[in-house]
Amino acid sequence: MPENAPLVSIIVPVYKTEKYLAECIESLRNQTLKDIEIILVDDGSPDRCPEICDEYARLDPRIRVIHRPNGGQSKARNAGLDNAIGKYIGFIDSDDYVLPQMFERMYEVIEAEMVDFVLSDYIRVEGDKKTLRTTHLSGGRYSKERIKREVYPHLIMEESIDFGPILSVCNCLYSHKFLQKNRIRFADDVLRSEDCLFSSTVVYLADSFYYMKNEAYYCYRYNPLSLSKTYKPEAWDSACIMNTYLREVFSGASDYDFSRQLDLHFLYFALSAMEQLKLSDLSFREKWMERRKILNSVELNRALHKFRIPADISWKLKIIIILIKLRAAFLLSLIGERK
Repeated sequence: MPENAPLVSIIVPVYKTEKYLAECIESLRNQTLKDIEIILVDDGSPDRCPEICDEYARLDPRIRVIHRPNGGQSKARNAGLDNAIGKYIGFIDSDDYVLPQMFERMYEVIEAEMVDFVLSDYIRVEGDKKTLRTTHLSGGRYSKERIKREVYPHLIMEESIDFGPILSVCNCLYSHKFLQKNRIRFADDVLRSEDCLFSSTVVYLADSFYYMKNEAYYCYRYNPLSLSKTYKPEAWDSACIMNTYLREVFSGASDYDFSRQLDLHFLYFALSAMEQLKLSDLSFREKWMERRKILNSVELNRALHKFRIPADISWKLKIIIILIKLRAAFLLSLIGERK
């Protein structure tokens, strides 16, 4: 790193968040840790976001703006990584905001504990309601052995068919050297849930991390009405690509068997696609055809070949999984049309 490098580089991909962008940037400018750089990556946003970024860059010398053609959040974050010079790296989404002490506290902990990254809890903001969101992990320092013992069993997917406890990159602070040494970046061709691949790889390769349990500084703006009614076939293709990347990293692991979690991961995205189809405006026939395509996926059938259905899930979910295993696209379409 350059001699005059800032302590922390904060990377913010920006796309169509004009309504919230100023609040996000102001929350970063008001950090109690002043020795930071803020990298705003305009990902070809068609609204006023590019102008807002440039206006703030003129106001604050710590802000740098990168304008690039639209390529998705992963490419935008990678562009930020390519330009970051800080000792530590943080990521923020441009429709969220952070509390003033976030990066000072995280910097204090990562320096004191000498770990590869630190993780905190976060605050979910839903209108006027704010809720602390935590995990089932215990707080404190995690050595490699403790990671293997307590985190590996939940790293990629829980038995409940949900993501593991360490998912979002936005409530973490990473050692820049650690990311560079292990060549950890975001997969450009993964269009959804890219944090899952990045975070699971980080935890798997880390020698240590520190969990700041019950400390929450990141404010995630939750909008339950934002579920898209436009089914995107490329989302399923992206899930297949991500699962392939995960298998490349974890299938050959000698210190833990991740095969069950990899199969659960594929099932999660199949179930997610079924739910998205249910909400979409496609015709019954179009939904049926898309379900057939997913159910005939070689990768999905390989994952479910000898799959044991989790015990502690609802009976309705068990039935849907059985129908997926049987490739019963028509029955799934009928169920999907029931309100």
